[in-house]
Amino acid sequence: MKKNNPLSMIMFIFVWVGSLMAITACDTSTTKLEWEHIYDEAETYAGPSTIFEARDGGYIVYDYSYVPNQSMLMKIDNQGNPLWQDIFDRDGALAFRETTDGGYLMKSIQAKELLLKKLDENRELIWQATYTVSANEDIKSSMWTDDGGCVISGLVDNDPEADTAFIVKLDALGGVEWKTTPENDFSILDCQASDGGFIAMTKTETEDGNQFWMHKLSASGEFLWSNIVHETAITRLPLGNVTFAVRTLYKFRDIKPLMAGGFIATGAIESIYMSDEGDIEKDNSSFVMKISDSGELIWRKSFMAQLGYETSYLTWKYAKHVIETVDKAYVVTGYGYKTGPDGAVQTLWMAKLSTNGVVLLDKKYDTDSEEPDSTGTALSATQDGGYIVAGLKGNSNRIMKFID
Repeated sequence: MKKNNPLSMIMFIFVWVGSLMAITACDTSTTKLEWEHIYDEAETYAGPSTIFEARDGGYIVYDYSYVPNQSMLMKIDNQGNPLWQDIFDRDGALAFRETTDGGYLMKSIQAKELLLKKLDENRELIWQATYTVSANEDIKSSMWTDDGGCVISGLVDNDPEADTAFIVKLDALGGVEWKTTPENDFSILDCQASDGGFIAMTKTETEDGNQFWMHKLSASGEFLWSNIVHETAITRLPLGNVTFAVRTLYKFRDIKPLMAGGFIATGAIESIYMSDEGDIEKDNSSFVMKISDSGELIWRKSFMAQLGYETSYLTWKYAKHVIETVDKAYVVTGYGYKTGPDGAVQTLWMAKLSTNGVVLLDKKYDTDSEEPDSTGTALSATQDGGYIVAGLKGNSNRIMKFID
């Protein structure tokens, strides 16, 4: 008699459970697409990593490519029409920001160096500054700060038993303001709080499950407090002669401070099915969390996988970015991934939630397109109460402006 492989049954069980818990797709908001702009039909670039509203109107877009190794900085007007475009050596560039004088600041990391380049309004180089970490330090993250500078964080590999973190604050000219080595492993900072401090999200595994922590550091890098935002317990799932221990992980991908205080966060929920015959890891859904200033969970919404019983297609939703709009709603973007008998299709997915967690929009785009593979790679709120999404569609890059 042929025996069923318990590992092969995990997908079926996961889909069944996920479909029961899924949020029903909805669109109760007044959100509409205002315009759409397609560029880079030659598939040169990887998808914008930065988009924001310019001080004098229009939008700034930063994109990059690996082959050739170059960066592209583009400005479009408020209808998506290109105004100018510059291409230059990438130099490991990560992000751009606009400065108060109408110029730009570029941030990049190469090996053990962080490089800042100041450009004028015509994108001409004014100055550049480099911060180099020591031989036993590795940079893990960097972010812009509200005062015009940036902060970098990483690990010091001088302890074989446990890594020690370091945090360095640079001013708007690339000069070092301070450096600290906190006792906890804050090698990756997730966002800056509204009071100028910093937030780090970490995970602790226990015998019974997982604890997901929020840590607060002051504006000078001093540790202030830690709090458990969420906990998950290991569950047991018997399949035939094998019982799986299911460990659920929350992977924070984006977190932003809110105008009225607190934070909004999004990411993936991953289930790990563990047994003596092997482990299976599955990103099976996405989450949105609203968190207080003191690290207390206010509410949490999950967007679970959905199974179309008539079509035998399974749809996953991957959240990558979250923002707060001017009207204080929360917008999430990423992509939906649909698998089934005819293969896999990836489409742009967006959700919008109210301040109390009511789902106003849960929608996939490009489902009827001849080039359906699409995703959102950058997201920004606009002053008119809308938001702008940049990403990929088929072989091209795309920018979409939405408004309520």
